[in-house]
Amino acid sequence: MVPLALLASFWLFFAQTTPLVAPPQTPRPPHQREEYAGVDACRPCHAAIVRTFVETPHWLSSRAPSREAIAGPIPPGGQDIVTSNPELRYRVTATQDGFFETALIGRSDPPQIRSERIDIVIGSGRKGQTYLWWRGDELFQLPLSYWGELKAWANSPGQSDRTADFTRPVIPRCVDCHATFVQAAAATSNRYDPRSLLLGVSCEKCHGPALAHVAAHQNRGRDANIEADVVNPARLGREGKFAVCASCHGGQIVGPPFSYVPGDAVKLPAVVPRMRTSGGPTTGPINLGIDSHGQQATALMNSRCYQASAMTCETCHNPHIRQPEAAAFSSKCMTCHTIEACGRFPRDGRAIAGKCVDCHMPLQRSGLIVSANAAGTAQAHLRTHLIAIYPDGR
Repeated sequence: MVPLALLASFWLFFAQTTPLVAPPQTPRPPHQREEYAGVDACRPCHAAIVRTFVETPHWLSSRAPSREAIAGPIPPGGQDIVTSNPELRYRVTATQDGFFETALIGRSDPPQIRSERIDIVIGSGRKGQTYLWWRGDELFQLPLSYWGELKAWANSPGQSDRTADFTRPVIPRCVDCHATFVQAAAATSNRYDPRSLLLGVSCEKCHGPALAHVAAHQNRGRDANIEADVVNPARLGREGKFAVCASCHGGQIVGPPFSYVPGDAVKLPAVVPRMRTSGGPTTGPINLGIDSHGQQATALMNSRCYQASAMTCETCHNPHIRQPEAAAFSSKCMTCHTIEACGRFPRDGRAIAGKCVDCHMPLQRSGLIVSANAAGTAQAHLRTHLIAIYPDGR
């Protein structure tokens, strides 16, 4: 689930920040569409990586609509969604012309109808999805999202049952972290060139625009030693590697949207002083005001594990493959810790094996991904990256 309508407020959280990496003398200008090669140009030399990468949530973070891409059910005849407002209900339909969200407004027969086509699917579907539509060159969020935890269609984050709002603008900072590129009219405008859109967080998001790289290899051969035209984040230092992920997961790039190149500066909040509770051996940090959505880097840098080691995001995550189940990450913890050192080992023994992440990085409700709907208030649950001892397990 992605709270596109709320993402603009995220950047206020980062107002008092310091660069993680030394910034360039002046911010880069936005990239241009002609600098990008597209994922198909990467396949000839990197077939194995592309084959697994296109199954990852990053790649699936934005897609064209299809039966496979849309996680929400659309039965024949459509899916009807009631709200707590007797004068507002929705219908989601699939026709030969596409997929549509329709609001039926009022008690008259027939009711007033507002219907718009789903043009872009945002979110891999693991937690949910939200949907966007084009009005000419303007990009808007549709009022209904699919919520994985509810297993139901419900209001998009920030929407309510009071009215059907089809005109919530989607600004470039939102698209910058959920797509590879689109030519934006301005940093604060929701106007774009739809023809320039590159969906998904693709290879070029983390390696930089690659058309020059592809052209150089085509001209000089596959074995040519060409490094200047793309960035391999594996060759960056620890801070540089961390900044690549932080550019979307808890930080703010220095320049305008779609200008970042791996190795550039990323602004991050300062480390937050720890708050503690009394609780004997389970005492630990509890509430540092870090949300579980979109602030993973912020949470990690506040963790003792990060501060006392040389770990980076890639210590636990391989960006080229689909994320494994939570239990698989425990083996990463065991590279520094032993199961016998856990405070629960004397009581539970080896039954705790494979549960490191569930205890020390529990799922938490996000205060940024919230839906108010007929069934009540729904909040997405995401795994916190503040690695800590949680007295109540949350």
